[in-house]
Amino acid sequence: STATLLCAERARVRAVVVDTDVGMDDVAAIALLAAAKIPVELITTTCGICQPGTGSVHMQHVARALGLTCRVVAGAEDARVETHAQWEHSQHEAISALCGSFGTAAPVPRTEPSGEAAADAILEAARAETQRPLTVLALGGMTNLGIAARKDPRGFARIERIVFVGGVRTTKAGYHHQPYNARLDPHALRDVLRSRVPLLLLGHECFPTPAWCTSALATLKAAARSLATAEVPWAARILSHVFELDERQMAFDPLAVFYLAHPEAFAATEPMAVRVTEGAQWRFEQSAAEGADAEGVVEFGGIDLDSYRDWLVRATTL
Repeated sequence: STATLLCAERARVRAVVVDTDVGMDDVAAIALLAAAKIPVELITTTCGICQPGTGSVHMQHVARALGLTCRVVAGAEDARVETHAQWEHSQHEAISALCGSFGTAAPVPRTEPSGEAAADAILEAARAETQRPLTVLALGGMTNLGIAARKDPRGFARIERIVFVGGVRTTKAGYHHQPYNARLDPHALRDVLRSRVPLLLLGHECFPTPAWCTSALATLKAAARSLATAEVPWAARILSHVFELDERQMAFDPLAVFYLAHPEAFAATEPMAVRVTEGAQWRFEQSAAEGADAEGVVEFGGIDLDSYRDWLVRATTL
């Protein structure tokens, strides 16, 4: 049964912190965590798609709708230097509209962004998880995590693993080696690498193609047609809403949750040494052990797309 499958998935994961830039794929990832009943200890917001001062508000609305009781801490939403592109403004507006549809009665307090506050919350979670090792899903700029790594290296080292959406491997010719989440704060990424906390990368070799996402959306819609609207919980509604607005959102942050649920669906590769080079033309790249910022980093070489599609169907028709 679906319930049995989701319970089996949940048993593999213990405690999760989500560090998010509050894009549409991030909202989908949070909804998938709720659908799979994976325990979320903390949500922190960071720089990326969200506008400063709004990311934590949106995440509190999302958490309430999903019935999550974890803390939401406004982090380094204001650390971004680059101007937001039009596609990022469009995502922000779409998430604002989605949050407005939840109909929650109580107002959500607005908190000033603070990377220090988010770093403290992450460190507190890491120190507290003596029985349940902590996984961090890094779904945006690494600013909060970089502050935490510098502030208390020993406390930060208690994190069991960080799953980062962004990689160094690609078959693309002339690739710039500046994936979106790395580009938001390469200095913080370097600090996290040097912390020696195990890092798992989800990069180009895991991302489904746009054609696959279009086909998967058709499968999800066909499965959902058998359900009455009144019976569909908020997690499934949010997922359907996000994917119908832009099915390509399946290709990014939701993969991090799929990894927690089904690590066996990801193609293992040999651990490698990586670094973030210096200067304006920096690169996040594989390197020799000498001069590396971290060794033993794993970037997955692909995923079982049939399993991923089936898992998304279960989540959107629960």
